Amino acid sequence: MEFGSEAYVQELMKRVNSDPVFPDLRKTGRNAIYTLRLEREPENGVRADLMFGFEVVDGKIKEVWTGGNRTTQFTDLVFSGKYGVWVDLLRDRLKITDALLARKLTLRGETDEIYGPTVWMSPGPLFGMSLTSATERIVEIARSIPTEFHGK
Repeated sequence: MEFGSEAYVQELMKRVNSDPVFPDLRKTGRNAIYTLRLEREPENGVRADLMFGFEVVDGKIKEVWTGGNRTTQFTDLVFSGKYGVWVDLLRDRLKITDALLARKLTLRGETDEIYGPTVWMSPGPLFGMSLTSATERIVEIARSIPTEFHGK
């Protein structure tokens, strides 16, 4: 299945919604809109940015889309990064926390939605961080989808 395609995001929705673990991990009771922006890498054969996203309501993905950004509020989350970073995440060569800390991925929006209660801040740099179990579970489920990638 082609990464970022309509079929891919439909499959992600199907797998998340049928996952027996995911609904119990969404303990905040808050809903969220996630947009993933995959930045082009012409040097690797990825000539255009790709975008897709999904809306989580009451522990289920309610809607998915491709080709645009549907975030409208500060609480909506936008993850951005080079296409190859996303490939590394899905091939389990890179952890999402490490990608965020190394600034290979950027995040805009209400970060309380994806960071767990173990975010420690000091007046200096961020020195400890973990993602919520729900966010990690979505990545884990995405890794289980047979995926074809663009470019090299």
